[in-house]
Amino acid sequence: MAIDTDQPFTPEHAEYCFRRAVCSMAGAKERWTERAERPMTDAELTEALRYEIGEFGGGGGPDTVDYAYQKSGLKIWGGWKWPNPHTTKPLFQGTATMAEARRLFGIRKPSDDRQLSLFGGM
Repeated sequence: MAIDTDQPFTPEHAEYCFRRAVCSMAGAKERWTERAERPMTDAELTEALRYEIGEFGGGGGPDTVDYAYQKSGLKIWGGWKWPNPHTTKPLFQGTATMAEARRLFGIRKPSDDRQLSLFGGM
C-alpha cells in the first residue's frame, strides 16, 4: 500500500493495519475462512485473535503504513510513522478488535444463529 503522508490516515489504512496484524502468520487466510464457517463465541474469537496476533509484532517501511500489534489486550496500532505502543493510542483494542474481525471475516456469534432460527433460518 503506497502512501502519501500528506493525506489523512483513513479507515482503509486502519483496515490494512488490522489485516496485517491478524494475517501475519502462514495459513491465516485459510484459518479465518474456516472460522467463518461456524459461529464463534467471544471467548473462541479472543483465542483465535491471540493466536494470530502473537506476542508482539509489526512492520512498515518508507512506502507503506507502519503498524504494530500485541495479543495482550488485542491491540493494533498504525500510522505514517512507527507507532510507539507506550504512547500511541491503538486503532483497535479489546472488543473493537473482536468486532472488526467479525465484520471483516463474517464471523457470527452463536446468538446470531439462535435469533435467525426464531424466524425459520431466514
